[in-house]
Amino acid sequence: MTNEQYFTAKDLKSDIVTLENVYTEIKANHSVAFTILSGQTERIESVILRIDFEEFVHEEIIKLNKEFEKL
Repeated sequence: MTNEQYFTAKDLKSDIVTLENVYTEIKANHSVAFTILSGQTERIESVILRIDFEEFVHEEIIKLNKEFEKL
């Protein structure tokens, strides 16, 4: 494994863990919010976006795991 592959794998694993934590919170019916650069927190309010975001997070976990396994 090259240094580049190592750092790519490390970054992928970090992102996978982050997304898995987010997904766990979503499944527990906790609100999703983002902290933007200004320090302000913005919540996802609509049910439509919550559902879409949950699907997105789940799909990204699958995709990143596949990329991680390739390395």
